[in-house]
Amino acid sequence: LLPLEDDERAEKWFQRKLKSKDRGKVRAKLCNKLAEQLKTMGDELVSDKASALERVNDALTQGSPEEGPLVCSLLTKELEGTRFEHCWISQDGKGQYRLGEDGMKVAVQVLDGKLIIHGYFEGSLVHPVRVPIVTFLAEHGKTSQKEASDDCDLFGATGGAKAAPQLSRSRSPKLKDDGLPPGWVKKESR
Repeated sequence: LLPLEDDERAEKWFQRKLKSKDRGKVRAKLCNKLAEQLKTMGDELVSDKASALERVNDALTQGSPEEGPLVCSLLTKELEGTRFEHCWISQDGKGQYRLGEDGMKVAVQVLDGKLIIHGYFEGSLVHPVRVPIVTFLAEHGKTSQKEASDDCDLFGATGGAKAAPQLSRSRSPKLKDDGLPPGWVKKESR
């Protein structure tokens, strides 16, 4: 991953690059390169989803070191194209992961050929949910994440589009101007 294999030389290289005049630009460029390399490596890990799920299941049961990268890559792949696409995912222990900026702790498992959120932790108590990550984040994520970032309604119409005419399906009698059904009279109470 690093241009140099010797840790000491690599550290000196990073220090030199990060202390240059344009520190912000260099740092951003290094971060973007690293992010791109990590994304490529993650995509390679989960290119065949069936075998990746099999490897995740084995890693979860045996506690192997490849568990973290595999699970994080699979969860990230499931979030692609959703409003949760840039959600932070990190391993917090065997079968346990942190999601989002607030670091909600969850447990994962492979069930019926799918990687799901088994439950979330509140202190040491586990609340079982057994749902995919997108559903979990929509229901239990931060409030800012729950809200849609676009102006689309439930059926895909945008806020600026002309609304379809409302059809009345009620069999109730039409209300008068004062809001009462026909034959009703508004009276003062005592």
